[in-house]
Amino acid sequence: MSDTTFIKEVSAPALDFHKAAERLKKVVYRTPLTYNHNLSRKHQCQVFLKREDLQVVRSYKLRGAYNMMVSLPAEQLQKGVVCASAGNHAQGFAYSCRKLGVQGVVFMPIITPNQKVHQTKMFGEENIKIVLTGDTFDDCSIAAQRSPKKIR
Repeated sequence: MSDTTFIKEVSAPALDFHKAAERLKKVVYRTPLTYNHNLSRKHQCQVFLKREDLQVVRSYKLRGAYNMMVSLPAEQLQKGVVCASAGNHAQGFAYSCRKLGVQGVVFMPIITPNQKVHQTKMFGEENIKIVLTGDTFDDCSIAAQRSPKKIR
């Protein structure tokens, strides 16, 4: 199951890691790699874990959502943004909407745990609308793609 942000009528910008890193400086922390003794011993190698749980939304999903949104033309952002998510992407998306002052709608499965719905609302505050629909991510993806272009 993957999470997707849908941007209508705009093609994705070319991938440029250096520009993305520059754009992300405002919202993400440079998280450490932490040596994990138990996994290293179990697999007989050196295992380091990237501590993305230290991000404000507790996952790396913020990186993709914010980078995509901040790369869009202002007139596109004014129309609002829409995504489908089963949870973690929704939180990064919601935080990005609030940070950028953009209105967003996130389609989530009806079975999404209440904690993920609550966290998404908390991160997006007044900039996010949550629509619970369908039983699967695919159901949400279809609903998001069919949503109106302008959401305000």
